[in-house]
Amino acid sequence: MSVPREILTYRHETAHFSLSYAYSNDAAARKDPAYDASKKCSAEHGVRNREYVERFGEYFERAWSLYLKGRRKYRKPPGVSASRKYRVYVCSVDAYGITFPEGEPPTSSFIAVRNTYRGFGRNGDPDPEQGR
Repeated sequence: MSVPREILTYRHETAHFSLSYAYSNDAAARKDPAYDASKKCSAEHGVRNREYVERFGEYFERAWSLYLKGRRKYRKPPGVSASRKYRVYVCSVDAYGITFPEGEPPTSSFIAVRNTYRGFGRNGDPDPEQGR
């Protein structure tokens, strides 16, 4: 499985993550303040709105706080530092999400998460828009 990084040209930054994504169509892209007509859309790999990606950012930050700052105190993923955020690609993947190691032995990694959860079961998220 490969991640189409070359078409995931929009970015959403959080404190610890850099999320890359594309829009599913030009009408959706035009609503983004960072709209750029030269960036391609992807019906297969794109998202319908920026809020979907922003919500992922919130979830990842919540997990970071729980697992790295909370009682569990896991180590940061390899390659992540104060100046280098953990990369997340929002695109069409055949799972809820996948972590890919990079290098041999792994010196870094990145995460790919689904651009839509339509057809997946409910996950307990109270947001009525989840999965759209």
